[in-house]
Amino acid sequence: MVHFYNAQVLFEISADVRGDSYLVIYGKHVNGYFCCIPNWGIGCEMAEPSDIFYNTEKLLFAKCPKYSAKDIATYIQKAAMSLRKEQ
Repeated sequence: MVHFYNAQVLFEISADVRGDSYLVIYGKHVNGYFCCIPNWGIGCEMAEPSDIFYNTEKLLFAKCPKYSAKDIATYIQKAAMSLRKEQ
């Protein structure tokens, strides 16, 4: 059995962390939020963009390098805040 649900990409950012480049796609789906970093083969469930600690932990569990996970979670938070200000 297959069920179909709507998913939404909220934003896409290009993040440079310590000389490495990350294409970060952040969105929302039926169970919450998600993050994909296709150029690193990373994909994981996420929390609200403001939850830097939890999102950092999820990125680390998905094998995101230790030196960049917190920075990426912070960039996600900043991108979400910027989009809210524009609306």
